[in-house]
Amino acid sequence: MQEKTPAQLRAAAEERLRAPGAERLRLVQQRDEVDEELRPLVVAAKRAGITYRRLHEVSGVPPITVGRWARRTEPDAGVTYDEGQLQELGRKRTDLLRRVEESTDRLRPLVADAIRNEVPVRKITALTGISPTTFRGWSQKAK
Repeated sequence: MQEKTPAQLRAAAEERLRAPGAERLRLVQQRDEVDEELRPLVVAAKRAGITYRRLHEVSGVPPITVGRWARRTEPDAGVTYDEGQLQELGRKRTDLLRRVEESTDRLRPLVADAIRNEVPVRKITALTGISPTTFRGWSQKAK
C-alpha cells in the first residue's frame, strides 16, 4: 500500500470537516436568526420591568445576555412584552444551542485530526465556524 503524502493527508482531513462543519454553520446561522427575533422581545420585556431572573426562566436567555442586549439595542416601539412568544423562541434557541454543542462535540476529533495533519487554522475555522481559541489543545487531548 502506498503511503499518503502530507498534502493528501491534509486534503483528506479537510474533506472530513466539510459536511459536519457545514451542518454546524447552518445551526449557528439558525440560532443567530432566532436571536434576532428574540432580542427585541427581551428588550421590551426588560423595559417593561421584567426581572433578569424571570426573563431567563421564560426565554432561556442568560441574565448577562439580557443585560447586554438591553444596553446595546434600541427599543422598538412596535414590540411589546409577550411571554408566550418569548417562551416559544426561547425553546427554539435552547434547542439550537444544544444542537450546536452536539455538533461541536462531533467535530472535536475531526478538528484534532486536521490540526495534526497541519490543515491551516484559518481553513478549519472557515469550514467549522469554531474559533482557534476554542479548539486550541484539542489535538493533544484527542491522542
